[in-house]
Amino acid sequence: MKTDIKETDDGYELIVDLPGFKKDEIKVSLEDGYLTIEAAKGLDEDEQEKNPASTSARNVMQVPASVASMLVTT
Repeated sequence: MKTDIKETDDGYELIVDLPGFKKDEIKVSLEDGYLTIEAAKGLDEDEQEKNPASTSARNVMQVPASVASMLVTT
């Protein structure tokens, strides 16, 4: 999962490359200084068991408090 964070005039922008996932399949959360990005396909259990690597992705990174307060998810 390619992830870039860049500073803007208003704060920071997070850009995540998750090929094969739609926006509604991606969840971003910020809790206790940790930014979590999760993506999951809406596949049934049989499809997930056959190819689990392509059905989900997860990345967790620690974010400094000064950056965390300026992140906005869209």
